[in-house]
Amino acid sequence: EADLAAVQGRLDDESAAWRAKVAAKAHEALAEKEREIRSKAAAERDAEIEAVANRLRAEADADRRKQTGALADRHVSETKEARGRAEKAEHAAAVAARAESAASGRAAAAEAELAAVKHEAAARRDAAHFLEAQVSSYDEKSATRE
Repeated sequence: EADLAAVQGRLDDESAAWRAKVAAKAHEALAEKEREIRSKAAAERDAEIEAVANRLRAEADADRRKQTGALADRHVSETKEARGRAEKAEHAAAVAARAESAASGRAAAAEAELAAVKHEAAARRDAAHFLEAQVSSYDEKSATRE
């Protein structure tokens, strides 16, 4: 019985040691599996973050290209409108220059006509004075003869 009790004690000790060893291996396997799962989850998370970052970069690039295109289109449109306004202004300036030239020509012609009229008026005034002097002289001669 003592031997049986000793064998039973040894068997219980070996069984406990075996269970502890199996539990330790299971715990170690569980820890390894947990590390693998965490590593895989981190890799998936990093891949997801990278995908989101790439999508956001692509959207930002697309928005930037769209805004740049819109800005370029607006610049082209504004430049075209400015050129149109400049052409209209140049045309208006040319019309104004022609009108000024024509007005200057008419003013010069009017001044020349005025000078001619003044000259003619002076000539008529001189002729009228001459005729008045002639009439006055004739009247004086007639009066002295009478």
